[in-house]
Amino acid sequence: MMLPVFQSSWLVVILFILATLYIASRHAKRSYSFDEFALSKGYFGNFSLTTSIAATVIGSGFLLGIGEKVYSQGLIYAICLFAGQPFQFLLLAGVAPRLRAFHHCFSIGDILECQYDRRVRYACGILWLLFCIGILTVQMAAIGRVAALILPIPIWLGSIVGGSIIIGYCSLCGIRGVVSTDVIQLLLIIAGVFFVVTAGIHYLGGYNIFIRQLHTEQIMGLADQGAIGVLSLFLSFAIGDFMIPPMVQRVMMARSHYQAALSFSFACVLVALVAIGAGFLGLLARAVNPDTSAQTAIYELLLLVLPASLVSVGVCAILASIMSTADSFLNTAAIATVRDALPLFIRKYQQTELHQIMLMRMAVLTIGVLAMLFSLYKGDLLSIMLYTFNFWGPTVVIPLLGALFYQKLPSRLFFVPAGIGLSTALIWDFLALQHQFYLSGLIAGMLLCGVVYSIMLMIIIRCFPCLITPMQGTSYD
Repeated sequence: MMLPVFQSSWLVVILFILATLYIASRHAKRSYSFDEFALSKGYFGNFSLTTSIAATVIGSGFLLGIGEKVYSQGLIYAICLFAGQPFQFLLLAGVAPRLRAFHHCFSIGDILECQYDRRVRYACGILWLLFCIGILTVQMAAIGRVAALILPIPIWLGSIVGGSIIIGYCSLCGIRGVVSTDVIQLLLIIAGVFFVVTAGIHYLGGYNIFIRQLHTEQIMGLADQGAIGVLSLFLSFAIGDFMIPPMVQRVMMARSHYQAALSFSFACVLVALVAIGAGFLGLLARAVNPDTSAQTAIYELLLLVLPASLVSVGVCAILASIMSTADSFLNTAAIATVRDALPLFIRKYQQTELHQIMLMRMAVLTIGVLAMLFSLYKGDLLSIMLYTFNFWGPTVVIPLLGALFYQKLPSRLFFVPAGIGLSTALIWDFLALQHQFYLSGLIAGMLLCGVVYSIMLMIIIRCFPCLITPMQGTSYD
C-alpha cells in the first residue's frame, strides 16, 4: 500500500534516479570495446574500487533481508553478517595475488578453462547465470515493493519500472557506468541507514531505552539457532558466495594486486558499518511496531519514525542498495553469457568486438526480464538469496580455489565434487534437514564438495602426478 505521507516528497526519489542515470550516461560513449565494457582494466582508483566492492555486496538481501530476519528471528543474523562478510573480504585480499596471475582473463570461466578444460568453462557459465538470476530476482522484488510505497501501482509493475531503469543504464554504459554510480549509491546507503537508525532511537526516547530492549534471548535469537546453527550461518555469509564473478572482476579491474587487496581491506570497514545498521533497523522496527509483517516492517519503520518530508531519504537508501547490486550482477552475468555459456550452444561462434558488445547488451536485457518474472514469487528476501548460493558455493568455489594452486587439472576433478556438492545442498534443503542438524544445505554441500575434491586431488597427486602441475608462483602484474 502506498505511503500517503510520502506523496509530498516523491520528487526527491525521481531526482535521485535522474542523477544516477546522468552519472552513468557520461560513460556510455567510452564503452566502445569489450574490455572497456567489461573491465576497463587499470582505470579506477582506490576510492572508486573500494566503494564499488562495498556497494555491490550491500544489496536488498543485505539491507532489507537482514532487517527482516532480525525483526522476526533475532540479532544473530546481523552479527553473523557483521563477522562473515568482512572475513570473506580479507580472504579475497589474500588470494588477490593468485587471481592477478590470470589478469588476461575476463571471467571465471576463462580461469577455469586455463586450468581444467572448456567443458568446465561452460558449466561455470551456466551455474553463474542460475546464481545471478536468483540474486537479481531478490533485487527486482525489493524494488517493486519500494515502488509500490511511493506510487499508486502494484508491486509487479514497480518491479518492471525499476528493473527497466537498471537494465537501461547497465546495458548502455558498461562497467564504468556501474562503478561511477556505485560511489554515490554507497554514500547514500550509509547516510540513509544511519539517519533512520538515529531517528528511530530518538523516536523510542533515547539510547538507554533502546539498549535495555537488547538484553533478552528472544532479541538475540540464539535459542533458535544453536551453536552449530550460528556457525553455519556465519559460514554462509563468509564463504557461501566466496569469489563470485563481481568480486573477481574487481580484482581484475585493479591496477595491481596491491590495489585489489587494499580495496578489499577498506571495504571490510564499510560493509561492517552497514551490517550494524541493518541489524539496528530490524531491532528498531520490532521495538516500534512489533505486530506487523516482517516483509513490511522496515518500510513501516520509515513511516513511523521519519517526518513526511524525510521519508524519501530512507527510500532512496533502499533504492541505492538495490541498484548498486543489480547493475554489477547484470554486468558479470552478461560477460558469462557471452564468453562462457553461448559457445556451448553455438558451436561456430565468432566473437568480433562489435558482436560481443551487442550480445552483452542483449544478455543484460534477457537476464533482467527473467529476474522480473521470477520476482513475482513472494517470500522473504534473505531466504531466497541464501538458497541461490547453492548454485555457487557447493559447486564452483572449491574447484576454483584448487585452480589457483594447480594447473592442468582433469575435468572430472571439477564435475564430480561439484555434482555431489550441488545434489547434497538441494536434497538437504528439500528434506529440511537444517531443522534437524542445525546446518544449512549450503554449508553441507560445500563441506562434502571440499572433502570429495581433496580426496580426489590427493589420489591424483600420489598416483598420477603427470596429470597435474603445481602453479610455479604467481604473476604479480
